[in-house]
Formats: sequence, C-alpha cells, structure tokens
Amino acid sequence: MRMKKGRLHAEEALYMTNHKQKPTTIDRSSIPVYFALIFLVLMCLAVVTGTFSWPVLAIYVIASLLTFINYRVDKVAAKNQKQRTPESTLHLLSLIGGWPGGLFAQRIFRHKSIKKSFQSIYWTTVFLNIIALYIWSSPTAAKLLGQWFNVASHT
Repeated sequence: MRMKKGRLHAEEALYMTNHKQKPTTIDRSSIPVYFALIFLVLMCLAVVTGTFSWPVLAIYVIASLLTFINYRVDKVAAKNQKQRTPESTLHLLSLIGGWPGGLFAQRIFRHKSIKKSFQSIYWTTVFLNIIALYIWSSPTAAKLLGQWFNVASHT
C-alpha cells in the first residue's frame, strides 16, 4: 500500500510538530557517560601499570554495582509508591566510588537525572571522590597531608 507523496510529508510534519526534539542538556548529553567510561578505563590502566592496586578498582566496581542496584530499587519503589531509598544513601554510595554506576543507572532507568537539587549534590560527590582519589594517590599531596597532620598533632 503506497501513500501519496504529499500525504507522507504532511504526516511527517504532524509527527515532528507533536514530537519536538528537546534540547540536549547535561541529563541527556553523552559527555558524562563518556567521562565515566574514560575514568573506568584509566582506573583499569592504573591497576595494570601498578599505579593503583586491584582493591582500589574493586572498590569502584563494587560501589558502582551497589549504587546501580540501589537506583533500580528506588526507581521501582517510586513507581509502586513503596518505601524509597534515601537520597543521602545514593549520594554516600557515589561519594565512596559508586558514581559511575549511579551515572549509568540515571541514564538507563531515567531516574534522578532531571532533579536539579539531586544532580548538584551528585556532581559534588563525583568531584569530591576524584579529589580524594588524587590526594590518596599523589605523593606530593600525601606528603603535604602528612606534614599538615604532623604539625597539627604537635599543637
């Protein structure tokens, strides 16, 4: 069954009018997903090269899996109007290294990805986690912290 060319264009125009493409925002952008993937690849390379030990990578993998699961549980609970996972739990899991799993869960389940107050705290936990990882792994930062704590213990 063939449609006339004019009718096909009219139907496409109607579809496009009813289904306007939303502008790309941080919650729809692929950049954060690429950031998380690059981070995880770099963590694997750091383990292979000996920069980090495998337990560091294991912490990120386990925390990410737990975070991913908790987002899913919260999404299902929200749909079924059941007991929700506290946002503070999701943020704590992100802070300890589960932020890549949280990011993937946000995109896959479309959960907590638009709520601005949640997102601002989420990205703060990502930033703090990466800063903590840097401090923990940096000889210069470790030396500075050691000196600071040594001075602090003498006062």
